[in-house]
Amino acid sequence: MGAVIVRRIHNSTRLCRIVETEAYYGPWDPASRAYRHRRGRIVERLRGPVGVLLIYGIHRQWLVNIIAHEPGDWGAVLLRACEPLEGTPLDTPPKGPGRLSRALLIDKSLDGIPVYDPGSPVQVTKLMDDQTEVRVVRSKRVGVTMDLKEPLRFCLEGSKYLSKPC
Repeated sequence: MGAVIVRRIHNSTRLCRIVETEAYYGPWDPASRAYRHRRGRIVERLRGPVGVLLIYGIHRQWLVNIIAHEPGDWGAVLLRACEPLEGTPLDTPPKGPGRLSRALLIDKSLDGIPVYDPGSPVQVTKLMDDQTEVRVVRSKRVGVTMDLKEPLRFCLEGSKYLSKPC
């Protein structure tokens, strides 16, 4: 939370601080694509190498996830919203997962790329300023009817770019 997503495309760079995410797990998480051992590309990717993008479509929008889990486990973090940094013009306010992907020009062609590689067209970096204090609040995931007891939505407190109040 508070890290910067860097999108390089067509000789330009878009910078955006991550302000809202949701965590998803494996077959025991009723909101996960892997719930009850479903099959398919997305489910297999949830068990794959960490630090790579998992991009899939829902309701004609691309959702941007980063694979993140402990060894031998499952999981990903859905990027829900980001705050454009100074000098980054965006056509769409990145409030909500579909708008985030449109604002940063992310589509399925970027599925599977590592976000830790400095040469990647999509990179996630540490905070811009190590002195920046980040306060994170938690809530239930958005639009999830059967959810785990633990709140798995994470928001940067005070951000005006949240898709919904946290």
